[in-house]
Amino acid sequence: MEVSQLIKAVGGPLAARKLIAGTLQITETFPLFGKLVVGGLPYSPKGKLVDLLKKKQFLKDELTEKVLRSPKHTISRTKQELELVLVSAGKLSPRGGGFLSDLVAVAKSRGLELCPQDTAARLMEQMTEWWIPPGGNVIVVTMPIWYYKQEYLLRISERRLSLATAFGGNYIKADQSLLFCRT
Repeated sequence: MEVSQLIKAVGGPLAARKLIAGTLQITETFPLFGKLVVGGLPYSPKGKLVDLLKKKQFLKDELTEKVLRSPKHTISRTKQELELVLVSAGKLSPRGGGFLSDLVAVAKSRGLELCPQDTAARLMEQMTEWWIPPGGNVIVVTMPIWYYKQEYLLRISERRLSLATAFGGNYIKADQSLLFCRT
């Protein structure tokens, strides 16, 4: 790409100077995946939510159930409507993937936030039709859930809620879908 094309791409010579000086911030807009209400719902007690997910057959392994029932997995207390954004790791990294901690830092710099920890469970709870996530699964990016000295995030795949290892050197491939909230 020629220099003149780059200057045009950022909005002209003045914008290029501002970008170099650090006074121009480029913001990327990611399309809205959907909206989700968390907190203040009838299944507020954690045990009821986990029981509902088991009844719907979304929990298929014992470790995921134990993590969801643990005191380290938090439920949103106040009702809020989240704007969810689905983005691939490749869109957040010019290298096409990267370590989860680096991808989270890039996402935050682009106006995305971590989701509340109960987002994945609430999404599965409110699901009215079967959905096959892009690439087969989606990692819901939250503060990690600590369980027996291990950090976990929740992963949604078709008809299943499971665990994904969080942060500790976890490399995410370019085609992996990540779910964030919009600020």
